[in-house]
Amino acid sequence: MGNYELALVKEVGEREVVLVVGDKEYTIPLSKEEAEGLHYMLLNYNHVLLPFNEYDRKIALNQVEHWNEEDMPELMEDDTDEVDEDGKVIS
Repeated sequence: MGNYELALVKEVGEREVVLVVGDKEYTIPLSKEEAEGLHYMLLNYNHVLLPFNEYDRKIALNQVEHWNEEDMPELMEDDTDEVDEDGKVIS
């Protein structure tokens, strides 16, 4: 899949999605077809992680496998970090 990383879906609008990769947020406009596909996927498969290319700011909805956070050992680490009221990790 090239330069794609997993991005966390933070917010979804009618024609845009807000993604988080590391400590960066990206607001990505979506075509009608992309929005419909993303909405369907979120409602039916409960995905919150998407392949995202930071360089060209593209998501790869057609490359999404049916997995979730609970199935990925690298994401099941101890979540003892403190967060502020906005949900951001406090260093």
